[in-house]
Amino acid sequence: LKHCHAIQLGSSSLTASLHVTRIMPRPLLSALLLPSAVAIICPPEMLASRPQGLLEGVVCGGTCHQYGYCAPAFSCDVAKQGRHQLAIMGVRTPGKCTRRADATEAQLEIQRIANAMAEVLSREGKTERLLVPHAARWQENSSSAIILEVVPSSCKNDGTHQVGDDDCQPLSQGKIQSFAADVLSHSSNEQPEYGFRNIKNMEQSSLQVAQI
Repeated sequence: LKHCHAIQLGSSSLTASLHVTRIMPRPLLSALLLPSAVAIICPPEMLASRPQGLLEGVVCGGTCHQYGYCAPAFSCDVAKQGRHQLAIMGVRTPGKCTRRADATEAQLEIQRIANAMAEVLSREGKTERLLVPHAARWQENSSSAIILEVVPSSCKNDGTHQVGDDDCQPLSQGKIQSFAADVLSHSSNEQPEYGFRNIKNMEQSSLQVAQI
């Protein structure tokens, strides 16, 4: 261990106290000294394979968008990094999908549909935890057939909570399940209501619920 060394500068001496507990490898030391603007290159095919259609409150972004992209009604709100925050090789902090101020009603409808379908899945599936939406997208060449990903939340499925409650946050280690369904809608007192039929678990490919 070296406790101090002196740097001779003209007629004066500058003494700095250095407490070294571990010798740092030169490559790591060089990386730490790089400016925070250093970025890695993310291959286009990698970016294209990331999850799409993430819904409100879901973790998004990150390095090379590892957590995925928000649905059009939302933007990935990334926590601001401090100027001196450690950022090696362009690692980026993930954010959460947050409703955009300019989101249209048409864009927001998929969130309402996802909430309604998660309620049905929780009720009919009698799950221990209330299921909350993770991501949703329309099936290819269809505007009425949806694919919804759900994940268990921090709330028990005991009827005291409903999808959309602020207290019911997705469990970080919860298993994501995918379901497909045909969406039926009608209006009651100018408020849209949604029904679903032919709900299928994408993993099991079997009929789970028929809700009209």
